[in-house]
Amino acid sequence: LYATLLKWASDDLCLSFFFSEWTARSMHISVTLAILLHMAGVFHVVALSIVRYFTLKKLITGDNHIPWFSYRVCKMMILTIFFSVFLLAIPLSAMCIVARRDEKEDCVKRFAELAMIPTYELEMTDNELLVTFNFWMFHMCDKLVPSLFLCAMTWLIVRKFNQV
Repeated sequence: LYATLLKWASDDLCLSFFFSEWTARSMHISVTLAILLHMAGVFHVVALSIVRYFTLKKLITGDNHIPWFSYRVCKMMILTIFFSVFLLAIPLSAMCIVARRDEKEDCVKRFAELAMIPTYELEMTDNELLVTFNFWMFHMCDKLVPSLFLCAMTWLIVRKFNQV
């Protein structure tokens, strides 16, 4: 929504505030953080499915007098999630750069006072290998693998419920 508003305000409305370097940098930070928060959320759901499975397994085997999910295990899971997200953020944040453009031609045609006002936009890096790597890494780590894992965990949890 934020990206759509920014694009509409800069391209269609020609509001010069949205041409600024600050706006482009905040857009870059916003997009990166949105992706990372989504990724952290997906990883938390995967971690919770693991917790559910092993808790159910302990209940079924009757070995529930010793709590297996301690504060230490919880802390390790959360640290692992955030460390993984941080590692995946490195190539992700390097994929886009803030680039300077001379002026927006469509806006200058409609509003002559916008001539010679530089504009800044997000631009993909020229490194095709990095862009391709990010595409596959993001879709594998944040979409395909967690989805398949959650399907498998759902099946395993349903099987455990049948044993109750």
